[in-house]
Amino acid sequence: MSNKMIEIESVSKSYKERSVLKDISFSLKKGEITGLLGQNGAGKTTLLKILAGYHMADSGLVKIDGLSIVDHSSRVKEKIGYLSEKSPLYEYMTVREYLDFILSIRLYKKSKRDDERNKLLDLFSLKSYEHTIISELSTGFRQRCAIAGAQAGNIILLILDEPASGLDPLQISELRQIIRNCRKDMSIIISSHILSEIDLLCDRILILDNGVLKYDTGKDNSRGNERAAYVIEVSGQESDVNNLKMQTGIILESSKEIRKNYWTLIVSISNREHKRNKGALITDLLYKNNLRIHTLDLKSQSLEQIFLRTMENTDA
Repeated sequence: MSNKMIEIESVSKSYKERSVLKDISFSLKKGEITGLLGQNGAGKTTLLKILAGYHMADSGLVKIDGLSIVDHSSRVKEKIGYLSEKSPLYEYMTVREYLDFILSIRLYKKSKRDDERNKLLDLFSLKSYEHTIISELSTGFRQRCAIAGAQAGNIILLILDEPASGLDPLQISELRQIIRNCRKDMSIIISSHILSEIDLLCDRILILDNGVLKYDTGKDNSRGNERAAYVIEVSGQESDVNNLKMQTGIILESSKEIRKNYWTLIVSISNREHKRNKGALITDLLYKNNLRIHTLDLKSQSLEQIFLRTMENTDA
């Protein structure tokens, strides 16, 4: 099986005359936990529902394990686990009954169902609650049960929409470890408004803004300084500064004219495939755009800073 388990190519979606997703492309790898961020109305839930096969894209292609979600809908959906924000559960069932029900929908034979259910009970620390009615569980354990149900079966893509909603800090911490334990044989994508949680849990960050994928990179500074920005003082014409917005491989996060034709720029690398020294890449691009460099400093960014700058620079 290819390490690239999920592929999204040029996906767009509109409701009536409102464009919700605009030419979205990325891929997800096996064992990778990806965080999906964006303001309310950015298109996060719509994108997750398209990945889950609940909604159809107007254009573009979604492949799960090499299969088109349109052309092989039934086979693909067998490989997907999806948990919506409201975590639907059959509250009159016990935990054991619920997991057995989900496994039966996944077409598990009874001879194999017991083993799979017991694995889920152990993985999510639900063994001592297997005979408890779901309505009597605490919020944290209800969420564990919901995620266990979403993961039931031989899935390779687990989609979680706001899984930490309504949980206290201890429950969030426990849930974080559970999600990490799930990652081995699948790709996980998580939508959340809790930036700190995404920062702690995810290997990679995607930021949507008004239906456009504005940020897509790994979060670990040790892997090529993807979380670092260059603060650069340059001299040059405003038109040359604006030309940087059109350059492939960099993001002009902000520009401010300190005095006539003297600018402070914040620039980061958008393309993780660059093998060159990133400082050298930026330097070359600035010179090619007739900008003279006076100072160049590398500064680390928090996820909150990246998110806010992405929202502020909608044309970047």
